[in-house]
Amino acid sequence: MFEYKYTKTDVNIHEIIQVDSPDSLARLSGSPVVDINSDVVGLISTGWKDEKSGRVLVAVSRINKILSFLSNW
Repeated sequence: MFEYKYTKTDVNIHEIIQVDSPDSLARLSGSPVVDINSDVVGLISTGWKDEKSGRVLVAVSRINKILSFLSNW
C-alpha cells in the first residue's frame, strides 16, 4: 500500500502528492485509490514529477465518473 496526500481538484482530476510510495510511477496507472474507510474513490490515471518542487504528483479519476462512463458504454 502506498500513501499520497490530496492537494486539489481540477475539473474531474484530483491531484495527490507522494507521501510513501515508489520513486517510479511505472505501472501505477489503473491502480485503485482508497479513502480512510477503505472505499475505492478513484483510479490513478497519470503521474509526473514537478520540476520546481521535485514532488511526485498523481492525477486520480473519480470512481463515480468512471462508473457513469462504463454504464453508458
